[in-house]
Amino acid sequence: MNLIVYSTVASTGLLLYDGILSFYIPVTDIDETNKSFQNYPILQSFVFLFIGALFEEILFRGIIQSLLYLYMDNQLLSIFITTILFLSLHIQYFKKPIMLLNILIPSLTFGWIFAETNNILVPLIAHFIMNYEIILLFKYNLLELKER
Repeated sequence: MNLIVYSTVASTGLLLYDGILSFYIPVTDIDETNKSFQNYPILQSFVFLFIGALFEEILFRGIIQSLLYLYMDNQLLSIFITTILFLSLHIQYFKKPIMLLNILIPSLTFGWIFAETNNILVPLIAHFIMNYEIILLFKYNLLELKER
């Protein structure tokens, strides 16, 4: 039951966060890769985003955050260090700093729900659902990128 509640609440909250952010971020401040996803076929987007979320959550939450917590015995510090490492993987966003905020908040959220549930499936599902829903909202013009 925790898996369903945490995954649903986290992905819904982060989707709302992304939606609100999209009203304020001009299209010129969004990374080209993020803009191109909406043009992919649905199945291709599904597979690509699932594999990406799977890789990132296993590596960052399942391995790095877990090892840091075991080594330091400080859950909050392990979440923050893992988030910094997660941000460094998204180096393309350093050219568009507002995109770092779009990675920072979800990463902290995924780290927190992993710490709370001790179940890698929860941040994995929340991560995938958040990414996939935002792509679908843009693909079907339910959410549009703001022009300057």
